[in-house]
Amino acid sequence: MNKKGETNKLAEEILERLKVHTERERRLERLDSALLYACALVGVIFSALQYLYLGWEACVMFVSVLVLACVFPFYIGYIRGAIKFDSVTERVRGWLYLYAGSVIYPFYVIDQQVVRMEIIPPSYSGLIRVMTFLIPVMIIYAFRDLLASKIFELAGSEPNDLDDVILKHTNLAALEFVLSASALYAMSINPEPVARLMWVVIFGMFVTMFMFSEEASRNYFNKRDKEYRVVVQRKGSPKIYVVAFVLLVLFFMLGPIVAMSESAERTTYMILLTVMAGIAVFLLVYSEQRRKLVFENE
Repeated sequence: MNKKGETNKLAEEILERLKVHTERERRLERLDSALLYACALVGVIFSALQYLYLGWEACVMFVSVLVLACVFPFYIGYIRGAIKFDSVTERVRGWLYLYAGSVIYPFYVIDQQVVRMEIIPPSYSGLIRVMTFLIPVMIIYAFRDLLASKIFELAGSEPNDLDDVILKHTNLAALEFVLSASALYAMSINPEPVARLMWVVIFGMFVTMFMFSEEASRNYFNKRDKEYRVVVQRKGSPKIYVVAFVLLVLFFMLGPIVAMSESAERTTYMILLTVMAGIAVFLLVYSEQRRKLVFENE
């Protein structure tokens, strides 16, 4: 009886594990299908908006956003996450890139329509374009962790310390790509040669930062089978957070004044204010706690 009872108990445990595994696989299949559907839907909607409202003369900016919202999610989330590595972490990275690209593009459309239809006085156009540069970054920064946690929850998985570090670098990469796309957009609509050159420099800076952040994400992912320990390199800094908040307040106070001015240096001041806003966003990220993973045999 004891052996029969133990056999039944073992069979029940095996069936329960099989049920959990089957349910997890079903969830991942639905998540992968949702990602593919979302990528296709975003591509169709963005293409329609581009054709109807912006025209194909602005295709350089459109292509950069399409890469962020469709190509990266498909390659990282589906090819790497579902097919190559069967990794929930890579799936989440794909969703984060999709989220970033989906947030930024509608602001470009709104900006063009507001300026083209002269809904506001021309003196406010500079402010609207700076808002186009900053607001998507703030939205992405505000809801990135919530999105990642929801995807992990839907996949029936719990993130570990390594996942947190990988996703932190991915979030930085997404923000930096968004900023580079915004700089490219600003360059495409600005007729002044000096301003265009400055935006090219800013674009190159953010693209370089993006490449380093994405490479860091992949390097950490490639070490997922190694043993590691967590070392806190930097505690969260409320002082840096306050400095970032003050810079943002100054931006929102000075932005309207500079945008409505008739000064010949208005474009230069707007670029400086935008750079200041970018520094504020960087400080917000820097003010968070930073943890380093120390791997064995390294």
